[in-house]
Amino acid sequence: MPYNLRLVILGRDGILNVYREDHVKAPEEWQPVPGALEAVARLNHAGWHVVVATNQAGIGRGMIDMASLNSVHQRMMQRLAAVGGRLDAVFFCPHTPEDNCECRKPRPGLMKQIGSRYGIELRTVPMVCDTLRDLLAAQASEQLVHVSLSITSLDGALTRALEPRTSAPAARLRAITALREAGVPVGVMVAPVIPGLTDHELPAILEAASQAGAVAAGFTLLRLPESVGPLFLDWLERHRPLARQRVEGLIRSTRGGALDDARFGCRMRGDAAYADGIAASFKLFARKWELDRPRPPLDVTRFRPPRTADGQAYLF
Repeated sequence: MPYNLRLVILGRDGILNVYREDHVKAPEEWQPVPGALEAVARLNHAGWHVVVATNQAGIGRGMIDMASLNSVHQRMMQRLAAVGGRLDAVFFCPHTPEDNCECRKPRPGLMKQIGSRYGIELRTVPMVCDTLRDLLAAQASEQLVHVSLSITSLDGALTRALEPRTSAPAARLRAITALREAGVPVGVMVAPVIPGLTDHELPAILEAASQAGAVAAGFTLLRLPESVGPLFLDWLERHRPLARQRVEGLIRSTRGGALDDARFGCRMRGDAAYADGIAASFKLFARKWELDRPRPPLDVTRFRPPRTADGQAYLF
């Protein structure tokens, strides 16, 4: 196949056909998502080759055999042909999650098979999925993406008050595990570290993140610019009144007596003895949990700065 082949990879369940928790086990259970088949036909007519990459754990669980899967895909092809569309091929993984194989999405095995079959660099191939994790896995297979998740505290009660309507600490750790299992390099940002309130959790957060699968870590110290300062102090008064005076005093001790210090080199790390202690603690435990290693390099050869319509020149 030529390098300039126009190829797109689609998921199957939830993309082409309606998703079923109990798996699509027979042709009559395969029902197209409204408009999906017509979209494939439009891609074909525009010169695109379309392939499917799909997990079929029902095979590994004994819920469906190869003959039934082939019958399902035959129905899919027939329905596509009826609207003028076609698929070049269907790549599938027959394994269950417990098999820990390399071809089950979001791991990149199926995508690598497609790249090898077509002799094409995957970084040039768009992929349509029903989860962000699958997209990130495809990008990570070509060294195009890293992911970092922030964890402020492991205390669920504190985070519910401090960060309402955001993911709980346990959910963020599960996300780190899921991304790492998908082959995505993932790090943790302990951010913001709040002196006197969350800084004692640094060792525990780094340990939990490492065990979840993180490969790198960073931290930022709380800063309270402009109107954010009064808002945070009001939050302390309402939620941690007994700790307010101490927390505010420690924050100011890291910011030259103020609530913020925008100087380069101090803005994200703070200054003076207490800030230095936090930085030393982070360095020690990041090394202990092997989170101080450099991340895998990113391939930036495909990056192109966006062009502006007004002809504005680039600074760099």
